[in-house]
Amino acid sequence: MDLFNEIRKRFSMDWQLPAQTAMFKLIEEQVKWTCRDMESFSKHAKRSTINTDDVKLLVRRNWSILDQMERQ
Repeated sequence: MDLFNEIRKRFSMDWQLPAQTAMFKLIEEQVKWTCRDMESFSKHAKRSTINTDDVKLLVRRNWSILDQMERQ
C-alpha cells in the first residue's frame, strides 16, 4: 500500500480497492518481465550479475530515462 500512498501524494489520485489490486498485479508482472529481460541480457554477455549495461538495454527505447542514467 505504500506505493499507492506515494501515488496519492504525488499526483493527487485516489484509488478504489479493486483498482489497487489490479494495479499491484500489473506492477508485479511488469517487474517479473523486467527482471527476466535483464537476466537474459547479462547471460548473453556471459555475466552472472546484472549491471547498468543491462538496465540501459532495457530502457533503450525510453530516451529520457536513458539520458538520465548516462548523466549519472
